[in-house]
Amino acid sequence: MFLNYLKGFAEASAFYSEESDFETTHLENVILHSMHLCKNRNLDEKLVAAIAMGHDLGRTHLNVHGKKHAKAGSKLMKKLLKDSEFSDDEKAIICDAILHHNEKNKIHNEYDELIKDADSLAHRDDGILKEDNKYEQYRIIASESESVEMTFAPVSEWITPYREHVVMLKESYLNKEKRDNHPDEWVHEIRTGTRKLRTILKFLAPTEKKIQKKLDKWALEMSEARFLHVATLKADSLSPKVNKKLNGLYKELGSKLSQKKIDKRIEQLNIEFDHEKIISDSLSRYERLIMDVTPKNMHKLRVKGKSIKYLTQMELTELSPSELVDAVLRLHDLLGDYNDFLEMADYFKESRFKGEAKKLMDLIQMEIFLIRKIILCCTTTKNVRYN
Repeated sequence: MFLNYLKGFAEASAFYSEESDFETTHLENVILHSMHLCKNRNLDEKLVAAIAMGHDLGRTHLNVHGKKHAKAGSKLMKKLLKDSEFSDDEKAIICDAILHHNEKNKIHNEYDELIKDADSLAHRDDGILKEDNKYEQYRIIASESESVEMTFAPVSEWITPYREHVVMLKESYLNKEKRDNHPDEWVHEIRTGTRKLRTILKFLAPTEKKIQKKLDKWALEMSEARFLHVATLKADSLSPKVNKKLNGLYKELGSKLSQKKIDKRIEQLNIEFDHEKIISDSLSRYERLIMDVTPKNMHKLRVKGKSIKYLTQMELTELSPSELVDAVLRLHDLLGDYNDFLEMADYFKESRFKGEAKKLMDLIQMEIFLIRKIILCCTTTKNVRYN
């Protein structure tokens, strides 16, 4: 059997290498983790075993160190596989996985990902995992996550917070002291309250399209004031005209929202709910976005993340594992800042804001990487989408 031969070849290469003790232990740890992950992910055991045994041959057998050892090992494995029982397609899978196994910051196909994850887990066991190697740290977190789940509270537990948020929205609208002395906080409370109600309604009453549109409109009327306020916080040298315009917007909003108009708005929100449980594919839709994120759909991703944020804060939904929740919330905050800078770049026609947005991209990509890895590692079928 080829695998028996390969096992002996890999063990001998590790034993006679420059760092015999380390390489021997590392090989054992990688094989152990690879076979465990293989069962969890329903992949071919023979393919995984060949990849695990051969992943470091470039270093142990050919004495090639650094990033080049992966390419050297892949070429060597191609020769070793020549007369094996593996098909041409299977040989390509094995060699490609070895070639890519040290590209921990990228996501390839499921076999490539398995050896990268197993290698990261082995590095932890070997005591050589560096704290600043975020990609390996995130691979370990993802590989040790058991499943991704989103559960919803019963409908009865949604109605109470909905009613409470309707009352809170009315109180925010009528808070004259805050409107006059802290208009930025007043605007923020109304926008946030409106959006929370909109989020709850999308689950509780998805057919109430007219109310949804009204909530969209009410949130939008606060948008420019909120945007200019954020701009004044994030930029040191905005024109006095901006502050003047901002104060004008605050006054306009205050005069526009009369007691009568506010009462009418709140009355429209007093609706009845008649279904028994929450059913949603929101997690699946979020997964689809995160797996194929582009600059164009980052806004959609932010909106979905905001929905998860609100529902989690109100304890109406529970998303697991906790590391996934943390990553989604961090990503939501980063995408918010990213969106603000892009809007300011467009509004003020200043490229410095685009520069600030670009600085956030590394952090954004890191959180996207973690979320993707957790979702992929928790998938139990072979029909997994990879970028």
